[in-house]
Order: sequence, then C-alpha cells, then structure tokens
Amino acid sequence: MKRGYPLYEPAPQSTLPEEYQEHGVSIGDVGRVTDQGIFEFFFNVFLSANHPININTPPGFVPMHPPYNPNSTDVTRVAIPPGSHVSTATIQKEDRDDVQDFPGGEFFFSCDGMSGAVLALPEGGHRQTLQRLSKLRQYVNTYAASWYEYITHDMERELANGDLCLITGHEKARSWGMSSYDGDDQSNFSIRFRRGDTNRYHWVGVPGQKNPSRPKSHDEPNGPLNHAVFLHGWTITLGTSFWRRVFGTAVAVETPSMEEFNAHLAKDGGFSVAYAQGWFFLRWPFGSAGSSGVGGSGARHDRAVTLSDFPLSSKVCNPAQLINEYILRKVPNAPVVLSHDDEWCTLLGEDTTSPSALEFIKRIETHFTISEADGGVYLVPKQIQMAEQDIKLGKLNERVDKCKATVNRSAQWGANGVKPLAELASAYLERYLVTRAVEDLKQAVVAQRQAVQLCPVWNPMYTALLGDLANLLRAQFHALEELDTINEAIERFRKMTSLLTRAHKFYSFALENLGSALHTRFIHIGNREDIDDAIQCLEEALTLRPVPHPERSNTLHALANIIQTLSTKTGNISDNDKALELHRKALALHLARDEKRAKSLYQLAAAFENRFETWGDVTKIDEAIELLREARVIPSARAVEQERVGIMLALLLGLRFGVKKEESDIEEILELLREIRQARSAPDPEWIRTLDNIEAIVVECRGKGRRKQDQDRSDIGEVLRASGPKLVSSMEDLLYNYVQIDMGGCRVTRLNQFDISTEVLVWRDWAQIFDNPQSREEEHRNI
Repeated sequence: MKRGYPLYEPAPQSTLPEEYQEHGVSIGDVGRVTDQGIFEFFFNVFLSANHPININTPPGFVPMHPPYNPNSTDVTRVAIPPGSHVSTATIQKEDRDDVQDFPGGEFFFSCDGMSGAVLALPEGGHRQTLQRLSKLRQYVNTYAASWYEYITHDMERELANGDLCLITGHEKARSWGMSSYDGDDQSNFSIRFRRGDTNRYHWVGVPGQKNPSRPKSHDEPNGPLNHAVFLHGWTITLGTSFWRRVFGTAVAVETPSMEEFNAHLAKDGGFSVAYAQGWFFLRWPFGSAGSSGVGGSGARHDRAVTLSDFPLSSKVCNPAQLINEYILRKVPNAPVVLSHDDEWCTLLGEDTTSPSALEFIKRIETHFTISEADGGVYLVPKQIQMAEQDIKLGKLNERVDKCKATVNRSAQWGANGVKPLAELASAYLERYLVTRAVEDLKQAVVAQRQAVQLCPVWNPMYTALLGDLANLLRAQFHALEELDTINEAIERFRKMTSLLTRAHKFYSFALENLGSALHTRFIHIGNREDIDDAIQCLEEALTLRPVPHPERSNTLHALANIIQTLSTKTGNISDNDKALELHRKALALHLARDEKRAKSLYQLAAAFENRFETWGDVTKIDEAIELLREARVIPSARAVEQERVGIMLALLLGLRFGVKKEESDIEEILELLREIRQARSAPDPEWIRTLDNIEAIVVECRGKGRRKQDQDRSDIGEVLRASGPKLVSSMEDLLYNYVQIDMGGCRVTRLNQFDISTEVLVWRDWAQIFDNPQSREEEHRNI
C-alpha cells in the first residue's frame, strides 16, 4: 500500500498558533515542504480568514464551500496497527519469539545493501483521506495563481514553481522512528528500535558491529496526535502564462520540448535512493544534488556503535513535480497543473527498486491520459477515461431511445407532441457533438422541423423553436455544404425576426444569426444582395447592444468580418480600413487578460493577415504577431482556442519570414508546431499528415537558407522566395480545413480560410421552456 509523501520533521512548527500545534497538519492545508523536510503551513482553505489558525490569508480570501464534514463519509479513516513499519527491500524486519507484543515491543531490522530506509511505528497511527475532490480541484485552479503571488510577494517566501501543495489526507503517529543509510560500499548490519531506561523509544545498534545508519525518533504515547509522517495531496504548478502574470517575464523559464525533456532525463539519470512502498527520499533530476545535511554535528556514541543525526543527502522532492513537468511539456499553455500523490503511487506499483525518470515517464503515458477541465490540467487513468466515454455514450443512446419512445407513444401529436419532438432533437444533437455522426445531425433537423410544424405560431415558444431549427440547419450546412439547408436557415431566421419586437431579448440574437447566415451564403454564391442585407442586420443588432452589453464585442467582430469579406471581393481598401477599426473597437472592450480578450486579439490579427494577403500590406504583420503572442500567454480553458492561435501565429511568422528573412521566425514556427502537436491528445491521421508536411517544408526552408547563406548572403531572398509559398500554402490548407462546431456552448465557430465568424445560437433549456409557467408568460408578453 502506498503511503504518500514523507516528512523528515513530522512535528508542527512551534511558531504556529497553539490550536494548529494541537492537531498538526489538517485536510485543506496549503503549504510547502521545505528542503529540510518540514511542512510549512500557510493557511487552510476550509476555514474562514478570521479563524485562529488562518493568520496568513491572501487578500479577499474566499474559503472553499461547502466545507467537508470530518465526521461524514467524505473522509475515510484507517487505523495503522501498532508495530507497523515501512522499509525498502534492503531492510527486513526480524520476527522473534522472545519479543513482547506492541505497543511496548521491540523492532529488530537487518540491513543489507548500499542504501536503505525504514520507518517504525510502535504505537501505530491514523490515516485520514478526503474523498470528495472534484469541486476542490476547481477551487484550486481558480485561486492557485493568487496563492503563489501572495505567498511570494506578501509573505516573502522564495517559492519555486511546483512548491505549493494542498493537503487532502495525512497519516499521523504519536511514536515513530526513522533511519536510513546510503554509501558506496555494500553494508550488512542490524539495528533495533526499542524502549530504553527512560521508557521512550530510541535506536540502538549491535555492539561491535559497524553501523552506518542515521536515526531519528519521537515517542510520546500519551501526547496529541499531531506528528504527520506522511502527507497526501495535490502538487500545484502554474502554467507559463500564469507564472509570467504573477512574476513577470524576467523569471519565466522557457519550457523545453518533450524531446529535450526526455533527453535531459536520460542524461541525468533520474531518481535515486530509497523508496519503500511509497516512502521517498529522492535526488531530483533537475536540481543540484548533494545539499548539506547535519551529519557530524549531533553524533553520539553507544559503546562501539556510532549513530548520527538523520541528514538529508539531497533535496527531498515530490515525484508529483516530475509529473507536472511532464504535463507542462505536453500542454505548454496549461493555466494550472495538478498532480496527486495517488498518481505516482499507482505508477510505482509494487516495485522494490526505484525506476529511472525515463521509465517513470513511460509509465505515465501507459496508464494515464491528460485531461483539461475546470481551468486546469491533470492526469486521468486511461481505463477511467475510456469507461467514462463509454458511459457517456451509453447515456446518450439511452436518452435518444427514450425520447424516440416518447414520440412514438404520442397517439395524438398536436401541441402535446411539440415537447417530445424538441427533446428528441436535443438528444440527437447532444449525441452528434460526441460522435460527429452526421446522421444524428440530420435526425435532429427532422425532429425539430416537425416540432415547429406542430407548434401554433401564436405559441410563445414558436420563435425559440424556429431559431433552434435555423441553427441546426446552419450546422448541417457547415457539415455537408448543401445549399438548400442554408437557404432554409435564412428563411427561418427571417420569419423569426418578423415575429419578434425590437424590445424582445432574442431579437438582436436573431438579427446576428440572420446576418451571419447571409454572410455564409454570400461566400458560397457571391450574391451582393446577401452581404448588403447581412451588414444591415449586424448594424441594427449593434444599436441594440450598447456598451456594456456582453455581446457587443461579438457583434463588432461579426460586422467587421462581413465588411472585410466585402472589401476582399470588391477590392475597396476603405472598407477594409472600416473593418479593422471595428475589430479594434471590439478589442478595446476587453481590458482584462481573459479568454474573451484572447479571442479578440485573434480576430484582429486574422484581419491584419487578410490585409497582407489581399493588398500586400506588410506594415501590420509585426503588430499581428505581437497580438497573437499576447493571446498565447492568456490562460484559456479551451485548448482548441490556443491551437487556433498557434496555427495563425505560425502562418504569420511564415509570411514575415518570406519578407524579412529572419531565421528566428523559422525557429519559432518549429517550436509552435511542436507545441501544437503535443497538445492534441488524440489527433486524427489527416491532421498529423498536414502538420508533418508543414514541418518538413519549414525544415527544408531553414536548411536551404543556411546553406545558401554560407555561400552568398545576397541570394538568400531567392531561396526563401522559392520555399516560402509552399509553407504559406500548407498553412492555408490547415486553416481552411479547421472547422469547429460547438452547439452545446451556444456558439458555432467557422474558420473559413482567413474569415472567422462567431455565430450565436439561441439554444434553450427545454425543461425550463415547457415546464416554467412564468417563462411562458414572459415570452408571451415579449412577443
């Protein structure tokens, strides 16, 4: 059984409040383990800021809610029997018939090997583990950056990234003894842990026998249960963007690629020294080994045996830090990375020897997959993820079947059949978002169309049903590009706007959706009347969304994209100037460094790229690149947004490379491609082939540039001009084929070459629509 992360100093620090000293480490503690093996407590997330032990809490501290109930099933308790021990395979406990039972008994250990470690628990111990973790993980992701900032700046602690941890479990003992040895020569000796003349446990050796062990002990059987010998919890690491936000770019360490990471591990070896069923004393593969201990200062003599204090031969580190390093290299733009002690305990299995760091990484990839959720990144066991996917799909199939059965049981449809049909459409759509089976999308359209046909026009829900049908038709058009579907979608949106008043809360959404659908049809057919109508719709929607309307920025971007399409078609550069100005106004509405600003930065950068492609205006390329670099360091909950930003940044760097001939742009492109490739947990083969093609062209371009530069620097432009178009062409193909439909998030995002149009859906909660009388009355009044 794995025991967790060990402490060299299990006792609570005497400088902490008395109430904390009485109980020691608790579930919910935020702290760090120092180089001396001490848990340094900062605050507890389950207690209020004015609680006696929370003498240091960040400004605006918000405790975790709801708090856990220590007397409920939220916490599991395990009693560790007296006489227990934990040791490496090189140390064996000797069973003797003449030894009394524990507590009060005596331990005999035989040591054989070059290194070893043992922990003896004569009085046993008590383990507590928190089981309810999902909401707590969300809480940590939300506040982790502010904790690092407060503890580093206000408390003036020199934290390294990955030092902070949050305790979710612990093992405590009133009496314990630990001893270890580590040398270059094979050792063979015995040690004992027993009660002496003072009735307290202590370590002794065998007279006349050489003993290289280094012991430490505590024995207070009637004292408080406050010595934590093992900790359980999350190790918290900030992503590069969060770290830069807290500490500035000057201290942000560049993240090596996964290849460089693995090469470094192979070179430096990895773990060393003892681990014993979850008991770790490690030499960290990235730090400097050999930090000084307290070896000779406290030596004492017992007959012919010398026993010294227990020194730390190197920094004691958490294996979770290696897991977090690995995750950060796989997901470079992760905002917060969490790994739990349970994970590295699982990876070690029942091994009796410590794995190399490279072997440890291989085990991660074998047993876990990376999950991005709740604003953070963490590991999920593969069998659990597959089981969850199967369960999710099974539930979706069950829902579809249930909805179909409800529809089939409706002998008389009429108004009573509207709700079952709408729910069936919703079920098909939800399954389509998981499976991407177009047949599900088609069936959703059929069911929704029938619901609209059965619903009377005067019914307050008619317009919502109509809008949902139109959006389903648009989704079907994006999937199959059948012109009839976009034509019907436009007609449905027109009817919806004709039934709503300008004061209705959905009127501006209907206008924006209608304008976007007209824009889509103009791109495919080229009818000037469509784009003129689209501009009129968006301009009217903009008047209905004054500052600070939350959708004003989206409307500005959508209108700018339509005008930009028109300027590209007609060659009117003044229209393009107007589009750029609208994009800038949208960006100005997002001052906070959040996902909305990242999207606006991307929109403006894409507009600059369009300007270059259409009119050859290179003056905006540098600005576009800086916009995307800013977007890259803004934390984003959605990896797909970061991927899109990375692809566009690579494209713009390729364009600038063809103009300015700076090899640093090529190096940045290669690094971006590496990060994009690593960030995808399950890429499709076609995507991989496209990316491979791009990378090959970039490497070829770099090689030609270098060879040509060696021969004649004046001719490098010719080499770049020959390879540059292939690079840009491949990037355009990748961008053109990138389509993402997210109906569940109330958005349909279509990336059509260099045109991004964000299209807002009026998707409704069916249960609320049909079962809430107040909602029906409000809809009726608005109509």
